[in-house]
Amino acid sequence: MSKDTNNEGLELKDVFARVRGQVKRLLERDASPADISYVLSFVAIELGLSLAEDAARVFPVVLKGASHAASSYADQKQGKAESDALQSPPVGASIH
Repeated sequence: MSKDTNNEGLELKDVFARVRGQVKRLLERDASPADISYVLSFVAIELGLSLAEDAARVFPVVLKGASHAASSYADQKQGKAESDALQSPPVGASIH
């Protein structure tokens, strides 16, 4: 997996945008989030296994993506919690 571009020069951020757009359309058509997640992970493994010379390299790439997603999610949650704490008065405070 390349960090910034694939072989055709499409940037990783563009791939993210296209896949996220398709996921959004599927959700708008009432596809199950669990089904979408299952299919995306299936296709990721299927793609890797069909193209990789060494199948053992496929799973670390997919797990790295999962790890980055979890880390990004945690960072967003932490940032929101910190933002809320700065904007909200303390519990029990009286505002005059």
